[in-house]
Amino acid sequence: MKITIIDLNIAKSVFHAVGVDKAGKVIKKKMLRRKDLLPFLAQIEPCLIVMEACSGANYWAREFELLGHSAEESLDYFKINHQIRVNYVNVTADVLLNNICTAKINRP
Repeated sequence: MKITIIDLNIAKSVFHAVGVDKAGKVIKKKMLRRKDLLPFLAQIEPCLIVMEACSGANYWAREFELLGHSAEESLDYFKINHQIRVNYVNVTADVLLNNICTAKINRP
């Protein structure tokens, strides 16, 4: 199965990546340290990488594009994450990322 979208939760030192295929099925989930992120993505065929829009997202988008991937910053991530914080709902990062990947696949 080929990964078509990777949804990446970027943070200071630990990154959570969820890779899905065209049907939205989760192919790979991985927690990565900062130093391991680019070598990991270099091993994967070019795909779309979606991440939250934040100050570091532009830097990471340029790095991913050098590896042949296309990168997209999503405000949806912030809205969903903010809603979860406001409602004090305890949702794991995997569930959140999976929901965003599904929304990206189903978007016209």
